[in-house]
Amino acid sequence: LHISNRSIIKIALFAGLIFALYYMRDLVIILLMSVVIASSVEPAAKKLQKYRIPRALSVFGIFAIVIGLFTTIIYLFIPIVVHEFASFVESVPQIMQSFTSFFGTDTQSAQTIRNVFGDPSQYTAQDVLAGTRGIFTGIGSGVLGATGAFFQTLTTIILIIVISFYLAVEEKGIENFLRILSPKKN
Repeated sequence: LHISNRSIIKIALFAGLIFALYYMRDLVIILLMSVVIASSVEPAAKKLQKYRIPRALSVFGIFAIVIGLFTTIIYLFIPIVVHEFASFVESVPQIMQSFTSFFGTDTQSAQTIRNVFGDPSQYTAQDVLAGTRGIFTGIGSGVLGATGAFFQTLTTIILIIVISFYLAVEEKGIENFLRILSPKKN
């Protein structure tokens, strides 16, 4: 078995490329999402250009409408989710009580439930909220971790919007971007 030096170098370069892409995965995902969003805006922008609406204005309008729709949907659903969560927390003691009464008090299953969850008849809404609060504080590393994650997500969203807007406004922005990334055909 003979492996040439050229093959070894190609394999090493390919492994290095995979390694670099792995460590730059956030940037790669931002660029891919930007290309996808710009590609989805492209047909509408072309159609609006036929009606003599400038491309920049049509792309801006499309982005404004989509962002407005997402904002409205979030604004409408957050109060519903909060209300449902609060009513769930209030009903947990009754749910646990009915769960225990279903299995009975003397069975092995009921004893296992008591060992894992404690006595359900002693639950209050404050106990459930305290347990939930403990879960959420355990997930993040406090306020600092949550703030950092929030700003990282916000920065990612802004970058995706800006890059996709730029790619969509340019007449052949997506094609030019992909031409830079892809090798030339022979």
